[in-house]
Amino acid sequence: MSEAFVLEGEQTVRETDSRNPAIVWEDFGTLTTRGHEVYVNGSSAGGTYLSGSTTIVGNTVTAPLITFPAGSGGLTVVLESRATANSQAWSAAIVYRVLKPGASR
Repeated sequence: MSEAFVLEGEQTVRETDSRNPAIVWEDFGTLTTRGHEVYVNGSSAGGTYLSGSTTIVGNTVTAPLITFPAGSGGLTVVLESRATANSQAWSAAIVYRVLKPGASR
């Protein structure tokens, strides 16, 4: 079964920043999580960037804390969140562009 995929947007962050991203699945009242994965420049980064746990309240999934380590400037980091709602598998992604120190873009 192929999964629907929703791109949630792009964020600009700096090295050593941390975020607790929340993804709202607007079309659903309740859902269950199928986990999160981090990709760095297209390759799986495993749990290197994530710490903590996932919480779900209604149709909102708050992912584990994602931290962008020193030296990650210039990388593209994608947090992919997977959920099941209405017996269907869904995925959403947040793209982070990590700025190098002193960079404005």
